[in-house]
Amino acid sequence: MLGYSGGGPFALACAAALPEQVIRAAAVCSDGPLEIPGHRDGIHPNNLQFLEMARDKPLLGRLMLRVMGLLVRFFPAKMIENALNSLPEPDRQVIAPVEMQQGFLNMIRAALRQGPRGAQQDTALMVSPWGIA
Repeated sequence: MLGYSGGGPFALACAAALPEQVIRAAAVCSDGPLEIPGHRDGIHPNNLQFLEMARDKPLLGRLMLRVMGLLVRFFPAKMIENALNSLPEPDRQVIAPVEMQQGFLNMIRAALRQGPRGAQQDTALMVSPWGIA
């Protein structure tokens, strides 16, 4: 099982819960448990606040995701600017080319196509204690 980015924790959870069905698992470009000491250090404070909001204040987290969806729809350049200001340098380099920016915007549109609840719940699960640290 392969989990990329936010799918990494889910791939690892499946491997832990279903060892007879998942014989190998990998998490690629994925975060680890936030409860590991020092793991939060490289996360931009605004991003960390959003991640924890999704877990601790789900309604507010969904509202923020709705705003993000509106930015992508009506002010895509502002969304890119916000992302570039809050992402670490390697990620900024990846989305610097215009074609990558379009892919980034499309990814957010797809994630929010059916509303913000799923994205908020995925984020809340990702930043909740994993119980394996």
